[in-house]
Amino acid sequence: MGEDSKEYEDGKMVSTEGSWEAGMDGAKLGIIMLAKPFEGLYYRQEFYKGEAEDMGAIIKMNDSKTVKYGSFDNVLVIKDYTPLEPGIAEYKYFALGIGVICEEVVEGGSGQIELIGIE
Repeated sequence: MGEDSKEYEDGKMVSTEGSWEAGMDGAKLGIIMLAKPFEGLYYRQEFYKGEAEDMGAIIKMNDSKTVKYGSFDNVLVIKDYTPLEPGIAEYKYFALGIGVICEEVVEGGSGQIELIGIE
């Protein structure tokens, strides 16, 4: 488990910052999706001190969300953030049987990605 990050500029890789592998140099496994989430729960999604310290917080369990693809009920909303970049966060909306239907910047900027179709 880990992350193989690559940043590109003008088609050329310029950085692998944020890459890590569990068990190497103190890096530890994280949790991508909880089996039994509940509102108010905070958890580590990854941990490599000073490089990758992503966190998740369960914001809502039964939200509703409409995106271009359709409307969904019983949506799980998770706040993603990292203490390495204070003031920056996004909400990810998960629909049962689909997965991520929307990502929305809620701190430190603006922007949204939403599901428009499934192939």
